[in-house]
This record gives sequence, structure tokens and C-alpha cells, in this order.
Amino acid sequence: MRSVFKRITCIALSALMLLCMIPGAAGSNPQANVPGDVNRDGKVNNKDVIALFHRVSDETFDADDVACDCDGNGEINNKDVLTLFRYVCGLEDGISYGVPQQRPVLDNVFTEWGSSVSSTVKNPKQTTVSVTDKGIQLTFNKISPTVDPYVVFDVAEYERIKNKPELKGEYGAYVMLRVESTADDFTELFTHSPAGGDSASTRYICDGKDRFMLIDMTQTTLTQPDKLTTIRIDWAGGNAANGATMLIKEIGFFKDKESALGYIGLTEDEMRGERALTAGFDKYGDASLYAKSSNAELSLTSDLGVNSLVVRSQNKTPSITLDLGAMAGAGRYLKRGRYLALKFKVSGLTESNVTVSNVTDIAGLSAGVSQKAQADCTNDGWQGAMFDLRDAVLYVDELRKLSVSFSGFNPNASVTILSVTVSDDINDALRACGHEEYCLNYDNYESDNDPLADTVLTAEYEDPTVDLWFDHVTEKTLRTDTESTGRTGYTVKMAKNESENCQFFVSVRKDSKIAIEVDPFEDANGDTVPFELCYEYYHNIKGSLIPDALPPYTGAVDVKADNSQGFMIRFTTLPGTPAGLYESVIHVRDGETGKEIKRAAVAVKVWDFELSEKTELRTAFLMWWYPYILDSYNLEATGFTQQQLFDNYFEFFLKYRINIIDNPHGLTSSYANNYMKQARVNTARWTYLDMSIAEDNGGVTPEWIDKVIYYNVDEPSTKQQFQDLLSSTERIKSNTPDYKLVCPFDRDLNLLADGTTTTFDKATMDQIEYMSQAVNIWCPKLDAFTTRDLGFVSRASFIQSKEQDAKYGTFIERMREKVAAGDELWAYVCINPIEPYANWQLMSDGTETIISVWQLKEYDITGLLYWAVDYWKVNYWDTENPWSGSAYGDGILIYSGYKFGLPYPVSTVRLETLRDGIEDYQMLCMLEETLGKEAAQDIIRKVTTSVVTYTANDDHLHAVRVLLGDTLDAALNH
Repeated sequence: MRSVFKRITCIALSALMLLCMIPGAAGSNPQANVPGDVNRDGKVNNKDVIALFHRVSDETFDADDVACDCDGNGEINNKDVLTLFRYVCGLEDGISYGVPQQRPVLDNVFTEWGSSVSSTVKNPKQTTVSVTDKGIQLTFNKISPTVDPYVVFDVAEYERIKNKPELKGEYGAYVMLRVESTADDFTELFTHSPAGGDSASTRYICDGKDRFMLIDMTQTTLTQPDKLTTIRIDWAGGNAANGATMLIKEIGFFKDKESALGYIGLTEDEMRGERALTAGFDKYGDASLYAKSSNAELSLTSDLGVNSLVVRSQNKTPSITLDLGAMAGAGRYLKRGRYLALKFKVSGLTESNVTVSNVTDIAGLSAGVSQKAQADCTNDGWQGAMFDLRDAVLYVDELRKLSVSFSGFNPNASVTILSVTVSDDINDALRACGHEEYCLNYDNYESDNDPLADTVLTAEYEDPTVDLWFDHVTEKTLRTDTESTGRTGYTVKMAKNESENCQFFVSVRKDSKIAIEVDPFEDANGDTVPFELCYEYYHNIKGSLIPDALPPYTGAVDVKADNSQGFMIRFTTLPGTPAGLYESVIHVRDGETGKEIKRAAVAVKVWDFELSEKTELRTAFLMWWYPYILDSYNLEATGFTQQQLFDNYFEFFLKYRINIIDNPHGLTSSYANNYMKQARVNTARWTYLDMSIAEDNGGVTPEWIDKVIYYNVDEPSTKQQFQDLLSSTERIKSNTPDYKLVCPFDRDLNLLADGTTTTFDKATMDQIEYMSQAVNIWCPKLDAFTTRDLGFVSRASFIQSKEQDAKYGTFIERMREKVAAGDELWAYVCINPIEPYANWQLMSDGTETIISVWQLKEYDITGLLYWAVDYWKVNYWDTENPWSGSAYGDGILIYSGYKFGLPYPVSTVRLETLRDGIEDYQMLCMLEETLGKEAAQDIIRKVTTSVVTYTANDDHLHAVRVLLGDTLDAALNH
């Protein structure tokens, strides 16, 4: 049989040889231990098939044995040739990997076993141990279901017996195990420290084949420089069957991950196995293989070959723990992503909430999630619920268990669970939930095609211990984050009369003083783009150093070892800036010697169109002149005047296309008149309810009267506030019949005619009907635009009840009617809502500020209100707790300039991105005017499809903005 197979293989390979040259010098470009790369040229192709044929034919050929064992059975024969041939032809989905026959002999890798080292394995729990020439054989002798099997390996004893040099703790930063196991799919290592719980873990494939695992111990005391004496190996968990085995063939200790992977010859992904997007129930039988519950009956069912888990219960709120490892299947796992989607269907329920209480990783660490979504009990088919896992604090990313519950049960009800999907891509989760209509409008993530992204420049005194990289302004990189994005250069794209930013980071391995120089940004004709250089100030929020304030860079900054320092270049083009490419170089210098140690290419591409001075989005932001701005300065010491501060702070926001609602000079002075005539000014508040502007202005009605609004009642919720709203409006109407009045609101209360709050059944009207007697600028929070069908998203909220929807119409329908009748529609952002809604807080994702403004355009909202930009309380530069409670940064978009001797404020990363969003809004309006509303909405749907479904991917958001500018540039100039 073997000779026949060999002849058939020869015929197939003879044809291949006509196409491929046999490698003449195998191993000339070694890529060690890559599956299928037999000739070690870094590629897997027909040449490797030929090389493997020669290897199997016993002809002289220096081949990599790991690469040769393509079917992963530990042998190298004609079956591997056929497997590799089918893989190269596209007939085989994948190829496996084996174990090299020879590896370098290292003092930090233990490979010699036998009875002479039996004493190195001590204190076995629920484990039978035997040490043979093959390795340490462990067998699960299960006695207690609450105790995991483990052994203690005596490192010092092994070193003594085998005459190995002593290992210091730092050598144990990464522990490598080569094993064969039929146990479950994770192991833990505990250090020799007497402190309990000082451990690390990893996942491995327990299929009885030769496998490697690598355990990161860098956060444990195992990395301390004392002698490494013992480690405890928890080699299986509670799901391992009695009699399960593990054979430990090698134990290695490495200083860093790179050297460990180099020894192993595999990537981390290859060691971990196949990552699954969706986990289900691949076997029909015992439900306890996949799930457990203390208050529900669980069973597996099969419908047209699709297995699912049926939940029935006498309890009103049954809870189920799903074993995600078992659901993913052997050799596969679910990796934590931002989004988790549970797919299910319900029967016999009238109303039910789906709650994910916690998620557990393979190390056994459980993180509370506590998120609730709504099940659609009118839908008897498959549906889903979507949860956000980004705040789940886990030890490792591989997920093991998920705890979920359903409310509203009765004895005749049931829930059938089909699958769990985990992904960083919101579209994956939406599809899993059956809500493709909310998928973002892309097939793949967009790319900005930045030609400088991979450009590397070398400094005169290049320092390998210093790293320089770029990232988008929406990425909040902590001071302790030192991993480069890989972007070694950056191109900013912007319109004329616009401001944009470039963010870059310098990380160091030792305490350093870093100085930055940036060359002028010049085009081929010598024209320039002005810029300002800022450094990022880090605020200690719950122990994390988060960047926010952006003081001007004035000199070298100190950076501690294993930390990063962020910098921001702010560009501002003028209306007359010529279109084209403006190039520059960033120089990083040693602050002590002045030597250039890093450099990078950076450029500005100016589109051939201009943003008008008129800002399309109306803004009404409140600034607290008293007490905060004045109290933050010592006027006598600085020489600044009160009026100078007020003017500077006021005009500062105009650069960001934001209107401070209260003019420090009032609205009838000559200064205010000049200010109000500016195109960027579109909103100001008149506070005199019993007097029109004309009465206070000598009977003259200013030409900019349409920019004036009234705002005298905020978020009414009591009878007195509602009555004040009507009475004050009557006073306004008597002198200004064509007034504009805004009244922010975050709920739709049921009311009586006098403004008394009541129940729906007793109400004569709702809050919106009541406010219609006064309000003509409607200003809800963004969550008000949540449609009822979005209840499947956890923590989605609704401004109206279902009963109000039925009686009055949905909120969006009502707002459209108001706008059609001549009213304006604005929105505001405040302490709430937060996730899954976009907010501007320090703990919010950096993309959310821009996304929130794109959502305004998505819903045809024309104004944006914010309650405070400088709510500093009594601490004007608070690095520990920039207001307030858990809403860090809320009401603070600037910091006092006094700390830096400035008569104007210090900007923030959030303010920069807010301005970006406002300018994007401007471009979307221009695109709509040029190519139509559909074209603008198509671009918008690439980043947001509702107030709770939007991208959190910085690269994608940035690339779509570039697409917006490129599209507008082409439409206006071609």
C-alpha cells in the first residue's frame, strides 16, 4: 500500500517540478518551525511539497521536522506530503505542526527525566504521579469536586540532581511547558511566594497531542531576582474527567516572550489553537456538558441538525452558567472582545429582561458585568441581546464561563439558547443578534492609506531604548502603555480653514529627559501650515494615568522608565492656505545632551476646499465666570485683568467653533455687537425676560437677532418648575413674540394641566405636550433617540414609555413634526447617559466625542448644548478627581491657564476631538449640499447607525473621515 501511495505521489510531484525549481540550498533563509515551510524560505508553496517528498524519500535534504509533520501525528511520512499538497492546492483548510526532533540544549530548559528526578515532583493533590524517561506523567485522581489537581515542581532539586546552574526569579518571567494532555483546557502556575493567589495561567489544547504553552508570569513575584525554587502547577480544572492525564515533557524558564517563542518555534496563536467567533452546542446529549443551573431545568434539543439549550424553570428568574470552553469545542476558544451577543428565542413570556451578571476567564477570575437587555416577547423566532465587555477586568482574555439570567418566567415558559458570539467588531454582534439593519455600512474596515504610516527615519544618535510612534487623536493612551502601534509616520488630512491634530508618543526604558523639535511644515513652493506643539498632562483617575489637559510645550519633559509621554501637534489652516502636501520631521532629543535619538516623518495634506466661517452646528455652552475663572487666578500676581481673562476665555472657544452662551459684555455693548456679527457666532442668551433687546438697545433690533435665544428653566421635573416655564414664557412673549426658547429635558413625565406629575392613567398630557406651550427649541439628551427595537442592546433607555408611544406617537415622530412646524431640534450631553451611549467624559472611549456629533447629523439635529466647560469647583487643576463622583471630566473641557502663566485656558484632548466632530458636521453638510442627503447618510452609516450602535475602532473612524474629505474634494473639484 505504501509503495502504491509513493508512486501516485511521484506522478503528482513530477508535474509540480516542471513549475518549481528544487531548492538548491535549503535553510539559507531559515524561518524555524513554521508549519509547512519545509525549505525554510518563509513561504509555504509547491517548493515545500517537493522538498517534503525528497525528505520522505530518504534523499539528502536538510528539512525542518516541525514543518514536515503536516498532519500533526508525530511522524513524517507520505501522508504529510499529501496533506501539504492538498493544503497548497486549497483543498485542505489547515495544516498542523509537530515537535522538532532536536532542540538546542539550554540550562534554563529542563528536558531530562527518569526515576532519578522523581523527587522533584512533590505534594500532589488529586493527582497520581510517575516520572519516566518521557517526562512527568500526571493522572487525575478525582476525590473532591472543589479541589483542582496540582503538583509542586522543585526547581532547586532538579538543578541539584542534574547539576544545572541556579535560576534567578527573573528567568521565570515566562514559563514554557511542552505537554500531552487529555485534561481540560487551562493551567495555572503559582509562584514560590507564600502569598496566596500569586499566579498566572494560560489556555492550551488538550487533544492528547504534543503541544506547547507559554505562561506570562511578569506580574507575579516569580520575576523577582531571588532564587527560583519551586512552582506549583495546577494542571486541570473542575471540568476535567477522572482519569484525565498530562505528560510534561519540558519545563523552560525565559526572561522574555521573544526568546521563549524563538525556542518553541511557534507563534502565540499557533500555540493557543483556533479562536472561535461563535460558540454553540456541537454535541447532542447531556446538557450538563455545556451548562449548569441551580434553579432551572436544562436540556439539549436538536432542530434540523442545530443543537440548542432549552431552559425551563419554576423560578421567576432562572440563572444559567454557560461553559464557553465546552461550547467553543475542542481546540477552540472564545477570546474576550468588546461585544458579546447571546442568541436565543423565548416562548410563553410576556415581558423579560436578559441579564449577564458576570464572565469568567480560564484562570478562574470572574468579572462582574451586570448588564440588562430586553427580550422581544412578541417574537417567537431567533433573536439576540448584545452586551459590552470592555470594562470586565479579567486575568487573561480567554473566556471560560458566562452567567446569564432571564426574568418574567412562569411554569409554561421556556428560553432556548442557540449561541454566544464575542467580537471586537460590532457588526459580528449585530448579525448574531439578528439585527443586520443596524450593521455599519462597510464590508471591511476602511483604510486611510497613509503613505507615511510605515516610513522609518533614523536619528543621528539612534537610541534603541527609546520608541517613537503615532496614533489617532481619539486614542487615549495611558502613561503606562508603552506598546507601539507600529505607525512610524503620520499624515494629517484637513480642509482649508480647519484645525486638526497629530498625536505621537515617546516611550523609554530608563528614566529620561525628552526634548522635542518639529521642523516647519512646508510644501514645494515654500508655503507653510502653522502649528502649535502641546504635551499631554496625565490625570490620576482610579489609579490610571489618563491624558486630558494639553499645556503648550515649552521645554524638555521628564519621562520615567517603562512609561510613555504623549504629544499633540495642533494645525490650523487659513482660508487661503494652498492645497497640497506640507512635509516635516519630528526630532526627539536627549534633554541632557541635545543629541537626536529618534526622528519621524510627518505631513499635512490640505484638501482643495474650504470650511466656511459660518458654523452649521449651533452651539450653546455655559462658562462659569464666577467663581471659577476668577478664583483660579491671582490677578495681582499675574497682572492680568478680569476683562482680559473673560475676553480671552470667551474668544478661545470660537477657535473651536463653539459659542459660549453668555457674552461677558452683555448683548448691547459695542464690543458684543462686533462679536455677534462674526460668522462663527450663531447662539447667545438674552436673560432679561421683561425687556427685548431692542428696548435695551435704544429701540434698535440688531440684524443678528435670530442668533438670540432664551434659556431660563433647566430639566424641569416639579410642578413649580413647569409653572415657572409657562409664566416666564408669557413674560417673554409680551415683548418678543418671535422668541426662541430652549429647555433641556431628559424624561417625558406624565402631567396634569397645572404641571403636577402623576401616573399615565391619570394624566391629561405628557411633558412634551405641556412644554409645547413654551418651547420651540427642543433639546433632549441623545438617548431620547433610542427607538423601541433597540432594547436588545444592554442598558438601552427610552425617554417615553410604551403607553406614551401608543398614545402620542414615538419620540422621533413627534420631534419631526415639531421641526416640520418650524421648531428647532437640538441635543445635549451631560453626566448620563454613558455606555452604550456616546459621552465626553474622561473614562469614555476617545471616539465617542466625535461619534456624538456625527449622530447629531444622523438625526438632523441642528444644535448642541453643554451645561459647563469649567466646573472646577475649588480645585482648578485636579489631577486626582476632575469632577465629579464617577463622572470624571464631566462639565470640564478646559483647565485654568494660571498654572502655566497663561491668560487663556488650556485645552483638552476631548475638546480637540469635539472640535473635530463639529468640523466633520460641517463637511457632512457640504457633502449633502453637493451630492445629496443620501450620499451624506451613506458616509454616516459607516460609523454610526443609531445612538447605541456605532464604531469604537479608531482606525476605522479616522479612515471614514479621510474618505469624507476625499469624497468632498473630488466632488467639488472634478
